[in-house]
Amino acid sequence: MKLAIVNSLLTSPALELNLAWLYAAPAVGGALIVLYGLAAAFAPPPPPDVFHGSGVAAAGND
Repeated sequence: MKLAIVNSLLTSPALELNLAWLYAAPAVGGALIVLYGLAAAFAPPPPPDVFHGSGVAAAGND
């Protein structure tokens, strides 16, 4: 994030985009990935499969 703050006054030559957006985007994306991973790690396990072993067969080999 320090790089985003340092380059907040610079713009890209072609698109005139503020370079702070370009340097901050990977940091924000990484933080979101960490939050998603933590949520997945502490989520309760899924319920058991109710259709497992119910005898439903696919069409084909009758």
